[in-house]
Amino acid sequence: ANNNNTAKRVGVLTTKADGTTNTLTVYFTGSKTYYVKEFLAPDGFGLDEAVYSKTLKEGGSWTVKSEDPLEEGGIKVVKNTNVSPIPEGYSLAGAKYGVYTTKTAANNQSTNTTYFKGTLTTKESGVSNTLTGLEPGKTYYVKEISCPDWLQLDTEVHNVTVVSDKISKVYSTDKAEPSHVYI
Repeated sequence: ANNNNTAKRVGVLTTKADGTTNTLTVYFTGSKTYYVKEFLAPDGFGLDEAVYSKTLKEGGSWTVKSEDPLEEGGIKVVKNTNVSPIPEGYSLAGAKYGVYTTKTAANNQSTNTTYFKGTLTTKESGVSNTLTGLEPGKTYYVKEISCPDWLQLDTEVHNVTVVSDKISKVYSTDKAEPSHVYI
């Protein structure tokens, strides 16, 4: 809107798959101030809240460059075991999982911040904290780093594709150590 809140919509620009929009042509005489405001963002992106304005003279043109922020997604682990119910005095708490950008980094348990994005730690329920700030549409690799001593480490590398504005779950099942006796 302009200073007098009397803005009138003169057209709509719609973003195409390649990131460009249609061209909007408006005919006027003299000079006039125009405003551009995004009111609906593409899937997977947040809304650009900026209001762009420019005073144009007759015959003038204007290119608006706007970048929508990615809507972030997150990952959490849901851990289980082959022992049911879990014996008294035992817990699923404390299992640690690394989140990586490549399967190789997960297998090597890389600590290089280019590949290592964070650690998930399970609570007694077997559900971990949530790692957020991850890029939607990107696949991440989750591997158990350590587990409670009564369980065998899950050696599988789990891949999960992050969905914007959602928490993606990785399901991990550990087997009980055969050396423990459960009654």
